[in-house]
Amino acid sequence: MTSRLLTACGIAGPGAFVAAWVVDGLATSGCSPVEQTISQLAREGARTAPLMTAGFVSFGLLVPAYAWALGRELGARPAQLAATVSGLATLGVAALPLSRAGGQPVDTWHAVAAGTGYVAQALAPLLGARALGRARTASYAVSAVAAAALAGSVLVPELAGGLQRVGLTAVDAWFAAVAVHLLRRR
Repeated sequence: MTSRLLTACGIAGPGAFVAAWVVDGLATSGCSPVEQTISQLAREGARTAPLMTAGFVSFGLLVPAYAWALGRELGARPAQLAATVSGLATLGVAALPLSRAGGQPVDTWHAVAAGTGYVAQALAPLLGARALGRARTASYAVSAVAAAALAGSVLVPELAGGLQRVGLTAVDAWFAAVAVHLLRRR
C-alpha cells in the first residue's frame, strides 16, 4: 500500500504544479504565459503567489516521495536521484520567491534553485529510459524536449515562459505516465 501511495505521488505532485500555474495564469489579467516565467506568479506581493507557492511545495514534497518508488520499481537509481533533486530544488524556488523589484540577491538564489531543478527534471527521463523497455525512445524524446526548451528559455528570453511551460510539462507528463505504468503493472 505504501509503495502504491508513493507511486501515486508521481501523478499528484506534477498535477498540483501544473494546475497551480494554469489556474493562476488564467486568473491574472495581462499574464503572458509565453513571456512570463512560472516564477513570476509566485513573486513577492503577487496576488497569485499563495497558489503558485502551494504548487511548488506540492511538487517539491511529492516528487521526491515518488522518486523513491521510481528508483525501487524501475531499478533506476540515477532517475530517482534526478527526480529527488528536482523536487528539493523546487522547494528552494518556493522558499526564495522573486523580489518585487528584481535584481536582488534573492533573485540570484532563486535562479540557482530553479535552474538546478529544471536541469535535474530534464535529466530524469534520460536517466530512467533504459529501465522502460519500449518506452525508452519516448523517454529520450521527453528529455530532449525539456533540454531544448531550457536552452531556448535562456537564449530567447521573450519566449522564456512558454518554453519553460513546454519543457516542464513534458517531464511532468512523463512522471505521471511512468507512475500510471507502475500502478498498472502491479
